[in-house]
Amino acid sequence: MPDRLELARRLHDGPAQQIVALGLSLDELISNPSLEGPTRNQLRKIRLDLLLLSRSLRDEIYLLRTKSLFELEAILKDILGEIRVDINLPNLSLGQDVEDAIVRSISEIARNSARHSRCDRFSVKSVISNNLLVLEVSDNGVGGITHSDRNFGIRSISEAIEMVGGCVNWESDGTGSRYLVTIRLA
Repeated sequence: MPDRLELARRLHDGPAQQIVALGLSLDELISNPSLEGPTRNQLRKIRLDLLLLSRSLRDEIYLLRTKSLFELEAILKDILGEIRVDINLPNLSLGQDVEDAIVRSISEIARNSARHSRCDRFSVKSVISNNLLVLEVSDNGVGGITHSDRNFGIRSISEAIEMVGGCVNWESDGTGSRYLVTIRLA
């Protein structure tokens, strides 16, 4: 966790600030009254690209920050937009690393649902039994995920949960996709 926070600080204090400085230098060039129109237009396009790069870097720096279960509902609503979100999470502290892994994994599942599933409902349910936390994360979309897909998103979901001692199983069919995230409680 400290490594991610240190990386976020270094990215903010280094490359992010350098991008801002480059943008200000471009603004100064663009404002030169003797600059010819086509050159000014090219510089404006570069300035816009630099602004988009700066926003992208800022978003990535934000993602390095540790997340808590308290933030999950707002994160899901932001990712899923108009898709209905039903969420039932445990009312207990699971530890910073565990909560961060859960939020990152469920957020990735939500991004996949928003991009690919054509669902209108997304659900997170939790059950605690026999010292296990089981989260069922599902959508009512078109399904289509296969175990052979093992794409980056699926791997990142599994790896995050495995790092905190848990496991992820999923199934996907014409009624949607369902993920079971199981984590042993300390």
